[in-house]
Amino acid sequence: MATFAPPPPLDTDAGLKRPSHIRKWQASQYRTELAREPPSTSTGRQLTPDEIHARSEALAKYTAAAQRPWRIKPWRATPVAGGLRVRKLHKLARSVRARPAAEPTGHDDLYIMQNSRIPGEFKVGRSKDVTARQKDLQGSQNFHMIVHAVYPGAGHLEKRVHELLAPYRRDGFPGTEWFNATLRQVGKAVMTAKQEQLDE
Repeated sequence: MATFAPPPPLDTDAGLKRPSHIRKWQASQYRTELAREPPSTSTGRQLTPDEIHARSEALAKYTAAAQRPWRIKPWRATPVAGGLRVRKLHKLARSVRARPAAEPTGHDDLYIMQNSRIPGEFKVGRSKDVTARQKDLQGSQNFHMIVHAVYPGAGHLEKRVHELLAPYRRDGFPGTEWFNATLRQVGKAVMTAKQEQLDE
């Protein structure tokens, strides 16, 4: 039977010899260690040439990754069919179910959107094609529209949701679909409108 030798113990002071990626605090630590003369750890142990090379290589990769152009992070947005990105809701907005937009039908969908440059303001509207509406709102602009939730076939509830959110409506601006509220408050208004419809 073949036997396998246990791996050599890691040098906890030196860390991994060839880290594939590092975190911000590690990058700061590596810069400090390499800036010392001679390069050494915080405990005074001098770094070997291999360790110096590994740290320099890791810092180069970290710097290159930090300079990437802006993109939507996977944990913040989930790509779905048709190119529409439905942002995952904050844990405080559990009452709102974010879902992909369905294929356009004869009924309008109700949606909750947000301008990426204006935190704390949400747009509640209706459209047969939420993807097209999203692109129309952000076309040739220096911002993008974040789709927080889509309620298929619930476009008829738009007027009632606007009534419930009337105290939060932004006055003095064109358009009546923007509200200075929290995502939880907007989601609660949608849930209230849906419940009222069921109780009729």
